[in-house]
Amino acid sequence: MPITGLLGPQFFELLALDATVARQIIADYCAAVPLALAELHTLQHQPEALARAVHSLKGMSLNVGAEGLGAYLGVWDAALKAGHAPAPAPNLAETERLWAATLAEIQMAVG
Repeated sequence: MPITGLLGPQFFELLALDATVARQIIADYCAAVPLALAELHTLQHQPEALARAVHSLKGMSLNVGAEGLGAYLGVWDAALKAGHAPAPAPNLAETERLWAATLAEIQMAVG
């Protein structure tokens, strides 16, 4: 069953401002996320570097209105900042699942 509602109002406000610029920002985000996910995998045994990478991806996601992914990363980010290093593998798997669902919603929204 597909997840819906992962894109918040900010995403659609961005699209409404200037379609050309918005599409470029969204395309850049869609190109950057797979690289960020690969970085998370690489850093999973380096808690401090992982925390910085999670925080960065969270900010990137929230900036374009990918609220579902951003919110999930926010919880992981907060846990890492509080010194609670949850096992990276389940968090990475959920992040990847949410990214796939987010990407599908983006593709439906922008055509």
